[in-house]
Amino acid sequence: MKRVAFVAHLSEISGSGVALLETVSCLAADYEVYLILPGGGPLADRAVKNGVEPVIIANPQVAITEAGPAQKMAIAANRMRYVLRLRRFFQSRKIDLVYINTSASMFPALSARLAGLPIAWHIHETLDAADRRTRWKKRIIRRWADGLIYASASSMKFLSPPSGTPSIIARNSIRIDDLAPLGTARFASSEAALNSPQLIVMNGTIARKGADVLLRALSVLRRAVPGLDFKLVITGMPPAEPAFVSTLEELGESPALKGRISYAGMQESLAPLLATASVFVSPARNEALPIAIVEAMAAGVPVIATDVGDCADLLNHGKCGWIVPPENENALASAIEEALTQPNFSHAKAETAFAKVMDLYGTENFWQPLRAFLDSL
Repeated sequence: MKRVAFVAHLSEISGSGVALLETVSCLAADYEVYLILPGGGPLADRAVKNGVEPVIIANPQVAITEAGPAQKMAIAANRMRYVLRLRRFFQSRKIDLVYINTSASMFPALSARLAGLPIAWHIHETLDAADRRTRWKKRIIRRWADGLIYASASSMKFLSPPSGTPSIIARNSIRIDDLAPLGTARFASSEAALNSPQLIVMNGTIARKGADVLLRALSVLRRAVPGLDFKLVITGMPPAEPAFVSTLEELGESPALKGRISYAGMQESLAPLLATASVFVSPARNEALPIAIVEAMAAGVPVIATDVGDCADLLNHGKCGWIVPPENENALASAIEEALTQPNFSHAKAETAFAKVMDLYGTENFWQPLRAFLDSL
């Protein structure tokens, strides 16, 4: 049986980290799998819950750009020790293939190269920045990857595979068995139920996810339709950027929104919120293919998303939901108003979206293309 080492970049819960856990769990029957994390924490705890015992090879996540000269030397020395420890692990376990999760994981690639092992590199992000660091990453990935796995077509657009390097678009999975019953129950009625207050759900608190744009859009909506009663729940880790936190606090304390916004923190699953949601909104500035959108579609929740990454394609350019330009609170406000005030129209869009998700994610052979791709490497 082929031995595959799956290497995560972070120990925290993230979309790509959760996707990696699902991949490891679902491929464990086909390969001898090793999940390697840079430290203990939420991702390790979740892996154990999923029945996967992670291997911890420490690599503290310290930003080298913010360190002084002496600290930079210490960080560089620690990183090289991590590279060598990882290489020894690959060699001692007789690993056949190294599966690197996200473009941020450069050091595991160096370990694999030193061990003479092939690399399957999974690209979740859209690497559209033109800065030197991103260009350097792209060159390393193109040079060292023996196979490239893309979470979306937009990821491939910004980091195309070199000639001769095999590649595949393999969408991140969702727990379809947990979510589909919510959609089935929602569609059991021929007409949509109208809750009061109506629940708007958004996932992600970092600036790239656009929570500030959504709050501005809801302020616009409150002025346009003062009687519209809604609550907004934003999930995800507390935002780390102080300036962005201040912006969200200021917007949330405005008379139009005060008392209507809550932050739910990290969620093991979005299913409980989606069960009662009136609409799911993704106001992102930059995304590849947000898995939370797919989860909302599977739960039968109407979806509004910005035209970034693969969102327009996933929502069938508006047939399965609403697509609006990024950074446009007026367009976003109009879409939310339509979704909340025309429930039967929203219901019909959500049914179309549900059918598409079941076709893409509900089949028994969902994992077969990725298995075949890894076998070919």
